[in-house]
Amino acid sequence: GRPLRGYRLHDQTGSSHLGAVWRATQPGVGREVSVTVVDPHSASSASLLTDFDSMAHALGRLDHPNITGVLDAWTDASGTYVVTRLARGTPLDALHAAGPLNAAVADTVMRQVRAALDHAHGCGVGHGGLTESDIVIDADSNASVTGWGVTATTEAVAADEEAVSSIAARL
Repeated sequence: GRPLRGYRLHDQTGSSHLGAVWRATQPGVGREVSVTVVDPHSASSASLLTDFDSMAHALGRLDHPNITGVLDAWTDASGTYVVTRLARGTPLDALHAAGPLNAAVADTVMRQVRAALDHAHGCGVGHGGLTESDIVIDADSNASVTGWGVTATTEAVAADEEAVSSIAARL
């Protein structure tokens, strides 16, 4: 893989509202992570780049088992990067498309998502754009909320609550 400031990028796993998302390793500690290479030309990235330090610090405070919190973030001459815990599993939208979830699993997942959002809101951070694709379910039916931006407003918190209610109703 391609080296990048203490990480080794392996394969692009997708994209987010910020840019390309890569599976990577952090050789110094032997863990897999997710690295987002921020696209400086995307509209979503423009606001991020303006307030990058405050965003990184706000997301870095999120320490919850159901949140893919920020482990590292920086800007240098080659670009802007955000490193998060690697969410292993399948996005909820893909699971849901394959058929209805078991009621007990759906209940567990939504409880975990609500707990993650309650933690974030308590830290002054709202997701603000939560969809089923931002919820990754692992083999043990544990949820990880991904795709965080920094939208610490009452509107973002209200949008999070509305999104959770909408997602729960579809499950």
